[in-house]
Amino acid sequence: MLDLLRRDAGATLTELITATAWLPHSTRAALTGLRKKGHAIERCCQSNANSSPLDGVRSMRAASLAREDLPLGQGG
Repeated sequence: MLDLLRRDAGATLTELITATAWLPHSTRAALTGLRKKGHAIERCCQSNANSSPLDGVRSMRAASLAREDLPLGQGG
């Protein structure tokens, strides 16, 4: 899940559901859990250039890593 969110384009909820084989509510709960662990998950760009703001398709992206995900020696 984090690998998808760390992509420059982020990931849509549909992509996360497909990758995890979870139900939508479970996928959203996992995103909430990541936020509680300190990950900054932001809504970002539309998934493709042909998407309009009204089609409801948005991507999410991990803007920063939680402290425990930093490489050794970089957590302070």
